[in-house]
Amino acid sequence: VGDQVRAERLVPQGGVPRGGIAELAWSGDGALLAATFPLDNKLALIDAKSLKILKEFTTGKDLPQRLSWSPNGHWLAFVEGAGIRIVGANGNEAARYADAPTAALAWHPQGSWLALGGNNARLWLVRPDGSKRLELTKPGPTSFVGIDWHPTNGTFVACDGVKLSIWKPEEPERAQLEANAAPGSPFIYWTPQGKLLGVPGLALMSADGKIEKSMPFNFNQGFAAFVPHPKGDGFIGTAGPSG
Repeated sequence: VGDQVRAERLVPQGGVPRGGIAELAWSGDGALLAATFPLDNKLALIDAKSLKILKEFTTGKDLPQRLSWSPNGHWLAFVEGAGIRIVGANGNEAARYADAPTAALAWHPQGSWLALGGNNARLWLVRPDGSKRLELTKPGPTSFVGIDWHPTNGTFVACDGVKLSIWKPEEPERAQLEANAAPGSPFIYWTPQGKLLGVPGLALMSADGKIEKSMPFNFNQGFAAFVPHPKGDGFIGTAGPSG
């Protein structure tokens, strides 16, 4: 807290669930915690202040994974088996997409869309309330491994390990831009101001698709981590064992 480092043991009301907690995720405003209980295959919404469990969801044989809150804190998405499930912050179930791609998930900055990518070149846009689903691509041999939304202009970028494409939800029938990409790169990030898109193995690109700086190298021998600077228009990457 500030310049103080403090650790506390947090135990949900009712005690630590058997098997412990497998995954935690804060809501955007810090008011709620989502937690998964592996032995019970449950997801719980927990009040972050009182640690009271507000709602539990049983998920059958599949433990919820990859908990992802929308930026506005209204929705929680997670992988359940071979699909996606979305619940509201109020504890009500919102939507299930049983056959959705699950390799890459990314929320629109206002939480109005969830972009999903996965195997067989599948790229979807879904509304968190279940009211709309757009399948943007046809089945193919590639897999979408990385997705990121531009912070202000309403587009999102997706990488299928072969090509990089930029999409507009208002014009879902075609990609706005396509470029070759580094094989298998999951690291696709806009800077916070949306001026540069970093794609290891390809380039730093501006929002209009212009190559600002090429970064040619074999991704499999490249970055082990790659993140944008939180306040500037730049990135930092760490090389892998053979990079």
